Amino acid sequence: MRDGSTEPVFAVDEEGVCSQQGQPEAAVLDDLLGEIESYNAQRVVEARKDVLEGRRSCLYYWMCAFGMDERGLAGRAGLWAWRVRRHLRPEVFQALPPRLMNRYAQSLGITLAELRSLPEREPT
Repeated sequence: MRDGSTEPVFAVDEEGVCSQQGQPEAAVLDDLLGEIESYNAQRVVEARKDVLEGRRSCLYYWMCAFGMDERGLAGRAGLWAWRVRRHLRPEVFQALPPRLMNRYAQSLGITLAELRSLPEREPT
């Protein structure tokens, strides 16, 4: 583990000159994690809006809330990605058998009641 050390970073400027730059690793990681958290938070807000407007199922919200994409959720649930993608449509999701709903709930670590609904408050 390195504490505040700088790793060399090389960059090519507009004139094609390669130069060495450095920034402490911790600062770079903090910036990156901040961007990822901001992106994920925005994705969850947009997912909630899509569910409330009837464009997506509650499964879509929970998938985004746990930072997953269709392939990630498919892998955890043991399903094909095309099936997960289909289940993101509200009319298809509502008709899923309880066994498949339980499979999704278990793979997300939430209850069946939570899976079928949105949280009362928007995430902060």
